[in-house]
This record gives sequence, structure tokens and C-alpha cells, in this order.
Amino acid sequence: MTTLIHTRSVLLLFAVAMALLVACSSDDDPVDTATSTPPALPPSWPQVYSGPAIASGVPVPEGFTILARIDDYESPSVVTLPGRYLALQVVPFEQKWWDKKIRFYIVGSDGTEVEAAESAQYQQRFQPTSDLQFALTFPRLP
Repeated sequence: MTTLIHTRSVLLLFAVAMALLVACSSDDDPVDTATSTPPALPPSWPQVYSGPAIASGVPVPEGFTILARIDDYESPSVVTLPGRYLALQVVPFEQKWWDKKIRFYIVGSDGTEVEAAESAQYQQRFQPTSDLQFALTFPRLP
């Protein structure tokens, strides 16, 4: 009797093993993971600007929009605090914008833009950089 139970157990184990082998096998060609391309890293890190915002010699009021542009690239905008702007990120990932002039703009509620007297140069970076005292002066409010 024990031999019969042992034989059935072995056959059941063999059947389960075969079922698992069939279920886990694939007719597709195996994927060569050793030659897979790793995900691309960002070609450049952001340049982050913060600092005083002045228009017509006085601090810019709260609620104005500030943004940066490099040719046809436009940064995400930030909203001013009283006399300041914070964390304006310039992150153009395409090489066509590297080593070009960054221009800064203040935008009014009607969409009118005024360019700042200051500009900067975008450079490819391998770590984030920030300028926490980058003052922007505008000839007037929009």
C-alpha cells in the first residue's frame, strides 16, 4: 500500500512539474537582456533661479507671473511673492537650447509681457544648480 501511495505521489509531483514547465515556457524568441538599452538619463539638469523682483524701482507685488525663455523653449512659470520670485526652473532638454541666452519675462493678467534687464546663459550641467539671489529688474509692470 505504501508503494502505491509513493508511486501516486511521484506521478502527481511529476504531473505538476510538467504543467509548470509548459505554463512557463514561451514560443517567442528569448529576449537578450544583456544587450538591452538602459533608460536615457537627462542630458542636462535644471538651472533654478530665485531672488528679488523689481519693476520701476519698487518691489513687484504678489501675484505676477515670471517665466524664462530660450528661443522657442519656455520654462514653467512661477508666481511672485511680494518683491520676490522663487524656484524658476530652466530645464531645456534639447541640445539646440544649450549655450544660449535665457531671457526672463514678467507677465500681466492680460498676457502682456515685459522683458527683464537681466539675462543668463544656459549651460549643460551634470548636477542641478541654483542662484538664490538672481535679481530681476523690469522697466515697468505689464
